[in-house]
Amino acid sequence: MENPLFSFKKHPGKMTEEKVAEWLQTGGLLPPGVPFDPRFMPLPEWQFAYQVTLIQNGNQSRQMEAVQSIVPVQKPESYELLLYMLASEVNTREQAGLNRENSGTFFVTGHLGLGLVVAVGEKVKRVGRVNIGEMVTVNLLRKSILPDIAGGKTDDYHSWQRRMQQGTHQQFTLSHISQVTSQNHLWEGYWNQRELSIKIVPFANLEKQTEDLDETDICVIRHALPRLDLLDSKQLFQVWTEGGFKQTLSL
Repeated sequence: MENPLFSFKKHPGKMTEEKVAEWLQTGGLLPPGVPFDPRFMPLPEWQFAYQVTLIQNGNQSRQMEAVQSIVPVQKPESYELLLYMLASEVNTREQAGLNRENSGTFFVTGHLGLGLVVAVGEKVKRVGRVNIGEMVTVNLLRKSILPDIAGGKTDDYHSWQRRMQQGTHQQFTLSHISQVTSQNHLWEGYWNQRELSIKIVPFANLEKQTEDLDETDICVIRHALPRLDLLDSKQLFQVWTEGGFKQTLSL
């Protein structure tokens, strides 16, 4: 009998289904996986987020457990960016990072992925290296380094360190400016290598996956990315505009 790729349970909290339905109706919460254009759409107050962990059932196959919660969408400060996540990774071989002790406290997992810049901090505006509406590759494990700007202060770095619990397995995430690079480097880096076993997992349906995990090298969670080979935001917006966004992601 196959184990599900992701098992699913909601994080216990005070959020009611009625409140979630109200926020989805009024725009306080975005449905998972929808296109988001920061030029015309306001940021929601809340977002869906997941804590994804690797579990082992005796001698049986490994499986992923996805715990859902609803958390606030934070605003970027100083050298930070707010990204609308397009895709994120779960590397099934990184067991040390996934098999964390369950302390009972919800935390958002994930450190690598693709995002669309939807808001920037004041000092990012001054630097001008990253613009709203740009597709970027993000690695939250990369050490954040303050840009060489007159008036920069070290307390910006420490402020960022206190917020490193942000992860890529949610709709929006914060990143330091030094933790992103322009365009889609994951496709050109290794997503296009046919010898790798890559599973595509829709963010909107984490709880419904029933595939085996043992032979998988990388799980790619598709948040709002129509195709893995889209290299920049120009291609992304074109596909979104043409209605090419489908629930089944193609390579």
